[in-house]
Amino acid sequence: MKIRNGFVSNSSSSSFVLCFKKKPKNVSEIKEIIWPREENIFSDSGFLSVWQAAVSVFEQISDKKPLTIKDMERFFEGSWDVNNEVEAIIGGKPNYDAPEDVWQKYYKELHKKTKKEAKKLAKEFMKEHKKHKMFSVGYSDHDGPFNSTMEHGDVFSNIEHVRFSHH
Repeated sequence: MKIRNGFVSNSSSSSFVLCFKKKPKNVSEIKEIIWPREENIFSDSGFLSVWQAAVSVFEQISDKKPLTIKDMERFFEGSWDVNNEVEAIIGGKPNYDAPEDVWQKYYKELHKKTKKEAKKLAKEFMKEHKKHKMFSVGYSDHDGPFNSTMEHGDVFSNIEHVRFSHH
């Protein structure tokens, strides 16, 4: 048996798809769209300036094109929620000691149904947000207090968005 001495990390990361009416041209526009009345963000994860947050968002989207339906399919396909939902539909995982062919069949079916569900969800999402320009930003609590607050601090509550947890 191996025993680990020292710090063990359980870090996570998340992508956020932010829905803008038009692509923001600068940091000030992002601040006004996402945090129009706030100067600081306070959360259980920490405290930060909305200007610092706006700079971070702008740096991640400024040279990007809006997301496409294929981009959204990839986000939904990699989503823990979608995978867990599909897993429940197909009846859960085989026993850990099941033969390899049972596991291969399971993963093939899981992949096929997850892809199908992701395609359906992406199509619905794009239809609901057809008047928006969508961009993704990402944060990991492993990258320090700022990123942890951006990931876990509910900082995008003033803008329509969806969070994809990658744990």
